[in-house]
Amino acid sequence: GTTNLQCALVNNLKLLEQDNFVFIGKASDCSSSRKMQHLFVESNKLAICVSSGVSECKEYHKLELFLGQALERGQNVIFSAEDAFIFGTQEMFKRLLKQWNVKVVVSYRRYYEWLVSRYNSKYKPSLTRRDRADLNLWPAKGGKSIPSFDQILSGNFTKHNKVVDLNHQWYQDLISEFDKHYHHIAIVNLHDGPGEDASVSNLLVDKFVCSIINATNTCKKGSFSAKRNRSAKLSPDMLAMAAYDKKLFAPEKISRDKVRKAILKYDRFHSESLPSKCISKQHRDELLKTSLRYENKFLSKFYESPRGKLAHEQEFRAKWSTLFCEVDTEEALRDHHWVTFFNSLTNSKVVH
Repeated sequence: GTTNLQCALVNNLKLLEQDNFVFIGKASDCSSSRKMQHLFVESNKLAICVSSGVSECKEYHKLELFLGQALERGQNVIFSAEDAFIFGTQEMFKRLLKQWNVKVVVSYRRYYEWLVSRYNSKYKPSLTRRDRADLNLWPAKGGKSIPSFDQILSGNFTKHNKVVDLNHQWYQDLISEFDKHYHHIAIVNLHDGPGEDASVSNLLVDKFVCSIINATNTCKKGSFSAKRNRSAKLSPDMLAMAAYDKKLFAPEKISRDKVRKAILKYDRFHSESLPSKCISKQHRDELLKTSLRYENKFLSKFYESPRGKLAHEQEFRAKWSTLFCEVDTEEALRDHHWVTFFNSLTNSKVVH
């Protein structure tokens, strides 16, 4: 829900100003003509500066200056950054907040949903991200394949009270860690409300604006249309790499990205006949068990409620056949239509 929340705030900056709030967020594609009075930082660069203790950093000085000006004006500040879990408890960052009454807002998303989202986000191909450059090259030129979700699960389950990300780095429980440094922690539970997926993102915005920060004008008059990150489509790349391994086209004549785009335009890719395979039963059971354990630990009262454990299990089973499945490349490439499609790519006059 981060993108939806950030865009909702950016698109209602005038109302937030009336409620005496200014906003610090990441540079985004959310449309707004009122960005001059607010600050947009590259939080990943800020995280590097703060984590390494280097204060001679452009992003750090921008933040320091902006917070000082807001303090002089008596304004409240909303700071939204996904990288805050990296630098939020660092001494260098905490020095900036000494004169502020800080409230940390954490949203809770069920572990099994978060892990799938994290996986898709990490491996979503991008032509602009340097850290994903190897997903745009063929193996002969140093490119790498996207691991299956089942492979990811083999080495990335949680142990005890730790949370693991996909870089094999272990983090202390987020809430417990922030609780050591800040006295006011608010948790927005994305599952404690309407069950329809379309309402979940707006639930986050409504709770944040109307209850957490109590921005009266923004709550009453704000427009919070949902803005979502487009779902990552990893299957086209998996198919492309499988076809590459079987030498079904000439990779020196076409880029990996263009093969992915051609697959997305191919009608058979969108048909129900596209074969899929799901994670193993062992991983499925472990994932549910882990997800339930976290909910019980963080939100024990909610866990015992009707929308807690029982709904958690029901939603997990309902999503099992879609959320935890991906294209079966071996089976797909037994279909002569797919073989013909890949054979034709490097001879095509459309894709070249």
